[in-house]
Amino acid sequence: MKKYILVLLMLVSPLMGQEKEKSKIVRPVFSIFTSASVLVTHGSLGTSYAPLSVSGFEFYLGIPKIYFYTSLAYAYSLVDQTFYNPGNAIYVKGGFGGHVYNKSNWTLALNGGILISVIHQDLEMGEFFGDDFNPQGHRAFFGIGGFINLRAFYHFNKDIALMLGYDLTLHSPQSAYIVLENNISIGLAF
Repeated sequence: MKKYILVLLMLVSPLMGQEKEKSKIVRPVFSIFTSASVLVTHGSLGTSYAPLSVSGFEFYLGIPKIYFYTSLAYAYSLVDQTFYNPGNAIYVKGGFGGHVYNKSNWTLALNGGILISVIHQDLEMGEFFGDDFNPQGHRAFFGIGGFINLRAFYHFNKDIALMLGYDLTLHSPQSAYIVLENNISIGLAF
């Protein structure tokens, strides 16, 4: 009987040690990222899909488990042949976040809030639809929407972490269009 208890303790003790092990970093404060995105637009002319490139900075300010999240990013449309061309855009995100997992070398955070976009279009859509038809009408305009994102941080040392993330953003830069973005992000967090 003593042998069985001893064997059981030997098997359970490493698992107990893993549960107590905490992350090397409680939370990152700052990250630099780049994203690949699929932009889905739906408006008066139908639905369109286009690739989008997004790069920027994120800040995590507050207490370790709950914090204020903000992001500043630059987005660039990789195509110009769709009926909704986002052109170049600056995205400002603000909201709140929290850590949902913090063990070993991994930290997982969930963030959400509002998005404000400032968009400048490179092309007049009249080139594609005829000179008398331009559904966008403006070359620069503002949009507002919401976002939710998930960030996984792998801490390979106590000061730097690899960041992997997923972003889901919904906004309406013009009343005629609703834009959905699905971003996969990679970056470094400090």
